[in-house]
Amino acid sequence: MKRFIVPSVIAAAVLFAAISPAAAVCSPPKSFATFDGGTYNYFYMGTTNPADVTGGFYEPGSGKAMNNNGTYDVSQWLFNYAGYPGLYASGNWGSAGVAGCASGAMTIELWATTSSTDGRGSFVRVTTDDDPMRQNRFDFTNCGAMTGVVPPVYKVTSSGRAGSTVNTSGNIPSATAGDISCETASAPALNINVYTISSATEPSSDPAAGWTLAGNVPAGGGAFSVDADCSDTNVDVWVATGISDGGDPVFLGPATQVECDPNLADPRIKPIDRPGNFDRIRARSR
Repeated sequence: MKRFIVPSVIAAAVLFAAISPAAAVCSPPKSFATFDGGTYNYFYMGTTNPADVTGGFYEPGSGKAMNNNGTYDVSQWLFNYAGYPGLYASGNWGSAGVAGCASGAMTIELWATTSSTDGRGSFVRVTTDDDPMRQNRFDFTNCGAMTGVVPPVYKVTSSGRAGSTVNTSGNIPSATAGDISCETASAPALNINVYTISSATEPSSDPAAGWTLAGNVPAGGGAFSVDADCSDTNVDVWVATGISDGGDPVFLGPATQVECDPNLADPRIKPIDRPGNFDRIRARSR
């Protein structure tokens, strides 16, 4: 974890904003923050612009993730000061628009829809305990490096063609590094959803843009197989994953391309790393 001391004037202003009285949705109000006094912890999401991030907060076990913040969106509690390395949170469960009042634990879940480093999005979910003896009831200072992870790439290890179907087998790497439990509390288990789509060009990372759910594996990853329908040789089949908290992911990670060219019919495959957001898998002739 990287911790930074900020000027006392800034720290005081942020503290005031975090505990100022608001709507009596949660009374007494419960503040949350990634700082304790003048010492800050950060979310490292590949961007320092809060406008690149979507997400929310909730009480673990309260239902679908990202529901408790209501209309109190990230623009009101996720910030960056110029020159500092990440994003920090400072908010209150007593603020107008919040639905509910967490007891026992709190989770913050963030999705960076872009990255200044490689153009890919990232995901992080962090859970901490409720402690009425602390300056902030939900203190994320001691959570270590809160670093977002890119949804993992489907890694093909073998394949074969049967008629118009290319059968692939491989594995999905772990995404558990993006799910952080700071103290005793933890959020419900995540899954890695696997999606497919047929397209002549690299598809959108929006799971609602024509992708079909093919199955899932636990957040720790695991073996997976995809039978690619190559009956239309003018398009290829793409495979991508998204991290799921029980609902649909906000975006999908880098895609694996299964080429449907009938002239590449023999079962040996070769992954070709690309500078963009996908790997290409080609069934090559011997």
